[in-house]
Amino acid sequence: MVLSTIGAEAFTKLYKDSDLSVIDTPEFAEAVNVFGRMRDYVDAGAAGRNWNDATAMVIRDEAGVQLLSDFIKGEFTTAGEKPGVDYGCALTPGTDSLIFLADAFTFPKTGNADEDKAQALLAETVLDPKVQADFSALKGSLPIRTDVDTSGLDACAQKAVELVKQDKIVPDAAMTLSPAINGGFKDAVGAFFADPAMTSEAFIEQYKAAFANG
Repeated sequence: MVLSTIGAEAFTKLYKDSDLSVIDTPEFAEAVNVFGRMRDYVDAGAAGRNWNDATAMVIRDEAGVQLLSDFIKGEFTTAGEKPGVDYGCALTPGTDSLIFLADAFTFPKTGNADEDKAQALLAETVLDPKVQADFSALKGSLPIRTDVDTSGLDACAQKAVELVKQDKIVPDAAMTLSPAINGGFKDAVGAFFADPAMTSEAFIEQYKAAFANG
């Protein structure tokens, strides 16, 4: 909702540069109002529901849309659904940019030659172009390498590939801000969505206060 309302430039200023002036703009306030109206489009049992249970509702045609990341495609694949045939993928209305988040492996320094060799082998395997392509095809993600053949990826992934090529991407706040700040964001968002009586102004103040934890 924020990206589609304030745009990629302001989104980056807020979540990468911690420019809190963005929160005080009419555009951010509009994002909050739009998000609040989304409550009218969920069923009574939505509170506390696991994401995969919500995905299953979409698969069973008990729900129409789910706003989430590409990892949910694994649920569709397991159910025998095909992208571009049984379901489609789209950016949140109002934006032409993709929010990306990269997973990572962390290797501890052990000082042990055998363990260093094993770590290097794992890194080499993970970054192998074929492994990258095959993994992405199954999971629904994009390869971290830009020289990987992506022609075998599905219709949804191809849209993301084009956005990356056009540099129409912005980093997720989880990549640019501390876990404490991101935790504060989630607490504020959860409280606001669960409580229709909570005003937009109160939410914005709680959201802004999350930056103080960084």
